Amino acid sequence: MKFILILLFVVTSVNARAAQREYAFPSKINTAEHYVFYSHGFIVEGDDLTPIHPRWGVYNFPSVQKALDDDSYVLIAHHRPEGVSPIDYAKRLAGEVKQLITAGVPPQNITLTGFSRGGAITILASNELKNARVNVVILAGWQD
Repeated sequence: MKFILILLFVVTSVNARAAQREYAFPSKINTAEHYVFYSHGFIVEGDDLTPIHPRWGVYNFPSVQKALDDDSYVLIAHHRPEGVSPIDYAKRLAGEVKQLITAGVPPQNITLTGFSRGGAITILASNELKNARVNVVILAGWQD
């Protein structure tokens, strides 16, 4: 019985720590790191991190963050609030990229990527940056 309780505690603690990770813009910038910005689709905007689409099912944003997380780069994957303007949000992303570049991160070590509305926001942020050395990956960009 002790073994089961200890195992349950360990699994619960690990999951709690993983769930606490915010994938926020770093408070300390390491110029040797690579940085990846991921922007989620429209359905996740608001309070629900795992909304259900009537046709496509669950969009599990925390699972997407975890799947994209890797030791070879810093993942920045904000959860956007409901009603945010894609143009304003793209300007915010571009501003964060500019902060990295100003701090000395080479533009080629920065990647913007997004899915659906996040893809459209990625396109808008790339246009705002006007820096061809920043990597851009569009995953089905769409804006209603």
